[in-house]
Amino acid sequence: MKVFRQTIILFVLFVLVVGGYFLFLKPAEKRKKEKEEREKKLIEYDSSKVSEIWIEKPDGQKVGFRKKDSKWDIIYPVWAEADRFSVDPIASRYSSVEIERLIEKNPKDLKEFGLDNPRFKVRIKLDDGKEFSIFIGLKSQVGYSVYAMREDDPEKRVVLVSGALESVIDKKFEDFRERRPMDFVVPDVKELTIEKGSQTYLFEKREEGGTTWYIKFPENTTFAKAKESEVRDLLYKINGIKVVSFVSDTTEPHFDFGEPDIIIRALTQGGEKFELLLKLKDKQIYAKRPDRPNIFTVEVGGDFYNTLFASKYRERKVISYYVWRVKEIAIERKDKSTIIQRDRENVEKWYLLGKDQKKELDSSKVKELLSQLSNVEVVDFVEDNVKDITKYIPEEKVRIKIEVEGKAIPYYLVLGEEKNIKGTKGILGALQDQNAVYIFPPSITNIISQIENLAGT
Repeated sequence: MKVFRQTIILFVLFVLVVGGYFLFLKPAEKRKKEKEEREKKLIEYDSSKVSEIWIEKPDGQKVGFRKKDSKWDIIYPVWAEADRFSVDPIASRYSSVEIERLIEKNPKDLKEFGLDNPRFKVRIKLDDGKEFSIFIGLKSQVGYSVYAMREDDPEKRVVLVSGALESVIDKKFEDFRERRPMDFVVPDVKELTIEKGSQTYLFEKREEGGTTWYIKFPENTTFAKAKESEVRDLLYKINGIKVVSFVSDTTEPHFDFGEPDIIIRALTQGGEKFELLLKLKDKQIYAKRPDRPNIFTVEVGGDFYNTLFASKYRERKVISYYVWRVKEIAIERKDKSTIIQRDRENVEKWYLLGKDQKKELDSSKVKELLSQLSNVEVVDFVEDNVKDITKYIPEEKVRIKIEVEGKAIPYYLVLGEEKNIKGTKGILGALQDQNAVYIFPPSITNIISQIENLAGT
């Protein structure tokens, strides 16, 4: 009984000791550790909450930045766009300044540290109104460090901090300016408009079981499918427009921009808008935003001014499909018809259908010819939105219907005579499902004949 009582007493004492540790000692240790960590930091804040940054030099030079949404503006000495890749690192670097070494508290002479007249004064303003100011002095003679001090530090501690704090601010004013005025993410763009004089060129991305671009140019009466590689190249070319030099930053008529030659507008999936005005003058391309006074010269890749014509950007593979999605192809002539169908159960099997027969064909040959047909590129575009196709093809030579899985309306291709239109020689053809007339290369008739002749193999 006595042993049991002693055990109970010891257990209670153990619980009290452990409980006391977790209730009092551990929180105290945690607070002490947190205090020590804070003392290691000259400054600390959430970089996403920064609203303004100011950098001052002893010679009176000063530059100010203000954040709006995720972008930065220069607000002093001029109003201009800032390069976020130059300003974001400042907000980030100064958000957690670690003290490498405490040099002295309340020093009698700040001159030996270069803090009597600091080389840089950096002021950070947060969304909630809080402000932090840091003086950056001389470089340390040993290591990659600089002397620094917080302006509001009651102990006036002189410390050593990383030299990276200086590297992100020690730049020329122009190095903080945005040099890519159309800095969108190319895959995010869903609309592009280019105005050239009275002509408007529209590019529109649509989600149709994937991403498909359509264009409507002045010579088109309706939207037509675009060649995605060309549209993508154009977007990268616009995205890559670079500032060469800054000409004017005031609304005063130092430079007569006049009416722009070209206006470019881009809209992203997230609703972000980009707009740029271009003016060719004295063999240089000048540019500006419609809502800003800043004028600058730019470099545009390629002969951008003279490459806006529909035939460059239109998709020439007008009967494009994946072979494995083709369900049936039917070819009709006056004297015969040919129907080739994919097996519903075994997609690797293809059959020639007749009135009283179902003949299995060489699958590899069928797929090869269907692939060739899908890759045929039209030689030229004749007319879109044609109401009466017989205007161009009064007599049909052959009619082809291609049913594709996932495509609600089959391809209906009609081919006529070989002709020479506008200096272009080829086979006149029309896609009735698209109400469009094209000039196809003569090779298309050879591919179709080979498909018909599969019956004899």
